[in-house]
Amino acid sequence: MRKIAFALLLWAGLSQQARCQVTADPATSQMDLASMAGISLNANFIAPNQVIRLKIPVFNLNQLNAIPAGGFRIKIGLGLNMGLDPGFNLTTAPLNNYFNWTSALVNGERIITGQQIAILPGDFAGTAEFNVKGTVLGTSAIITTIQPINITDEDLNNNDATLQYTITNQTIPVQIAAWEVTKTGCTINTRFLTAAENNVKQYEIEAAIDGVQYQKMGVLAAKGNGWYSFNFTLPERSNTSVPVRLKTIDLDGKVQYSDTKSVRGVCSNGANLYQAYPNPVTHQSQITLSSTSGILWNGLYSCQFSTITGKYLRTHTVQCRNTPQLILPVHDLAAGTYLLCITGGRVSATAPALVKLVIAN
Repeated sequence: MRKIAFALLLWAGLSQQARCQVTADPATSQMDLASMAGISLNANFIAPNQVIRLKIPVFNLNQLNAIPAGGFRIKIGLGLNMGLDPGFNLTTAPLNNYFNWTSALVNGERIITGQQIAILPGDFAGTAEFNVKGTVLGTSAIITTIQPINITDEDLNNNDATLQYTITNQTIPVQIAAWEVTKTGCTINTRFLTAAENNVKQYEIEAAIDGVQYQKMGVLAAKGNGWYSFNFTLPERSNTSVPVRLKTIDLDGKVQYSDTKSVRGVCSNGANLYQAYPNPVTHQSQITLSSTSGILWNGLYSCQFSTITGKYLRTHTVQCRNTPQLILPVHDLAAGTYLLCITGGRVSATAPALVKLVIAN
């Protein structure tokens, strides 16, 4: 009986030793603070009480060996100026199938702990994410530490990561994360992505139709971080390029410009031939559009009015169902020459219809 008990104890010890001898490489790396829309933020300018996203990379850099459950834990200290969003549920946090997330307040600092509860495969890469917010003005740091428990960690130098941050009422100029300009037929398509948009009043799209002098093509009110888009119409022209830039105006009147994007200025009506009646317009308050080839209007159409130099004026959206004519109001247009760009419905997306309209009254 003693031999059996000794054998069982010996087996248990060997089994425990075998578990401890698993060699793997749990690791973390550079953390990130992002808006709830996923845009990276400048950690030196975090607004107080703004809910943001803390992202922490988690790895097993050993390509072959999995880390058994209970192999390590993660401790995340949010510093003295940040806390968890009270509405955030740790039980639903990303990677909750691998870690049991809990939190506690320790000496005035919010500590998040992740206890490994499932096997972490070899060559694993994931991201733990938590909703946090600044609670006190000032500078502090988020510190993440990986603590091996029942494994042999082959590299202890990648177990820690630090991110210094500042909670402040001071705002920074808008950050343009992406700025795109393309051309479809005679339409210039602009699109941009913003971040850190706390002090912005509006955006203006500017273009140099003649290749030299910039003019305002359109205005977009600031709506919070995210994607914006604006399209405007070129006149028929043969210049080789049209420079386009984005102008940002802050609430305090400060102005900044994006880098300049250029597109080829050549444009064409394409194969879609439409005509307006009457044209010139004398005393009428509306015009009728029809296809010279007899094609019926069917679908949702966007009809954009611009000046002859390409300056955007307004857009009408019209829903048609197999009608031979499309009617648009023109009572508010002063005498002059205008461009009418039509997209949608049966108009080709690669060659929008372009009609030159003359208002004589």
